[in-house]
Amino acid sequence: MDGVDDSPRSFRRRGLGRGLDALLAGAPRDEHGDVMLVAVDPREVAPNPEQPRRDFDDASLDAMAESIRLHGLLHPIVVQRDGDGYRLVAGERRLRAAERAGMSSIPAIVRPAAESGRHALELALTENLVRTDLNPIDEAAAYARLADAFGMTHDAIAARLGRGRPTISNAIRLLGLAAPVQMAVAAGRLSATNGRALLSLPEAEQIEVAADIEKLGMTVHEVERLVQRRLDRRLAARRAAAGMALPAAPVPDDEALRTAFEQTLGLAVRLERRRRGGGRLVIDFLDDRDLDALYSRIGGPPL
Repeated sequence: MDGVDDSPRSFRRRGLGRGLDALLAGAPRDEHGDVMLVAVDPREVAPNPEQPRRDFDDASLDAMAESIRLHGLLHPIVVQRDGDGYRLVAGERRLRAAERAGMSSIPAIVRPAAESGRHALELALTENLVRTDLNPIDEAAAYARLADAFGMTHDAIAARLGRGRPTISNAIRLLGLAAPVQMAVAAGRLSATNGRALLSLPEAEQIEVAADIEKLGMTVHEVERLVQRRLDRRLAARRAAAGMALPAAPVPDDEALRTAFEQTLGLAVRLERRRRGGGRLVIDFLDDRDLDALYSRIGGPPL
């Protein structure tokens, strides 16, 4: 058919990252073991209905289109046969940019058509995640989709993508933010670190504090102190209502210790001391998967 090169070229995996091994598995290869490419017309490639990326920035697409005009498409898209054409598996941003650039032929890796939609979704998620231009919310949603659709633990996702487990867990925690706060993080108006600092607040307060962060340009430490003050006031009010003594003031090393707990456990942690000694360590988790991961992390025996 038109748009297919009868003499496929070879492709070596330079710079694509270990997470893309799954994309190349099963693709046709030449006598040297390199993946074979075909040339396809981008207009003959149907979009992927399970596209993990939700946000396509016009300025970024224009810049990529200009680069493609000058240098061609350096990284191939991944497709499956679909009747007389193709259906996209991975690379929608590159496909859109190639169309903007007016390209009539771009390189593609053709995956076996017999693969299930479930496997194609896993490949699309993996391909999106090994690239660095996903916003934090799209990245978090893709991790969560891998966990939900395929029952993968955070450890398994980390191993698949060559990343640390806390990176996966901390990213997914962003999905616990109120929707307007997620939008601010996705748009880059609020950092992912500041977003995570808001997770211990109710949604209404998350939105209120997020607006203050944007307006005042607050640092992470300023946000953490503000959130802690709000939590302290709420705790003091509950204790006063119950006729309980107020907790002791935190000692200087408590914040460093709390941060170390969060980095080790991959979950939000609060450290509260009592005036007469002792206290409690509160660990916030998003769902049962977080709880199971925490149990495994602290070395609990199989249940």
